[in-house]
Amino acid sequence: MRVVDNGADYEYRIVGDAHTVAHGFCMQGKLLSQMDEHAPGYGAVLRTIYEPVVFQRVAFGLRGWIARGEEEPEFIHSESVFLPLGPEDETVDHILNFSAYILPRGVYA
Repeated sequence: MRVVDNGADYEYRIVGDAHTVAHGFCMQGKLLSQMDEHAPGYGAVLRTIYEPVVFQRVAFGLRGWIARGEEEPEFIHSESVFLPLGPEDETVDHILNFSAYILPRGVYA
């Protein structure tokens, strides 16, 4: 994803099919500031992941569960790493994210 205005926002540049399936919508071409339109409160959660990567230039990894849906949520296990990209000793201008998902019923994406 591209870092917009030194972290004021983030643009999702390339998004794989597994990510789209796991989250239930495609983020490609969208901004972080638009995420609450699809999942209220999700933008703030994602920002807490992205900011250390950008401002401290550190990799960030996490694993956990993604709840998809409201009435009878479907849970998907996720393991992700977020890596800072940019010129050495300069501002991070992109974040590279790799994620693996285990969908319900043991299907891998």
